[in-house]
Amino acid sequence: EGGEQSLDLAVNYSVGALQLGAGYTKVAEDTQFALRGLYTIGDFTFGGYYQRASMDETFNDDGDANIFRLSGMYVMGASEFHLNIGLAGDVGDTDDSGAKQYTLAYNYNLSKRTKLYAFATKISADDTNPYTGDFRSFALGVRHNF
Repeated sequence: EGGEQSLDLAVNYSVGALQLGAGYTKVAEDTQFALRGLYTIGDFTFGGYYQRASMDETFNDDGDANIFRLSGMYVMGASEFHLNIGLAGDVGDTDDSGAKQYTLAYNYNLSKRTKLYAFATKISADDTNPYTGDFRSFALGVRHNF
């Protein structure tokens, strides 16, 4: 017998400083739908993201959740300063199952293809969160696009 079939669809639209996107994924009975937007004004870029996830197979017919993210970036010369805030709502009827994520990041562009980066992120999970407990991370690195 074969594995589960999946379906992924995405559409993106960009005009000037505005970027929009939508996506849909289905794996077995689990589905998700997402919308995103990004807008640049001078040195500032602002973004938002919404996802509706129905993870009924994973969570026994009680896996609906709303997920939101807001992001901002300020560019100054070769430097980029980032702030991201995310919120995962309660899963289904399970109270206190959501989570919040905060990320601060700094990138320094050495060239068009190479950058140094540093970021710190913190996840604060509610008491009955099925994803993770409280989590903190810090990273330093170099990214090069070949």
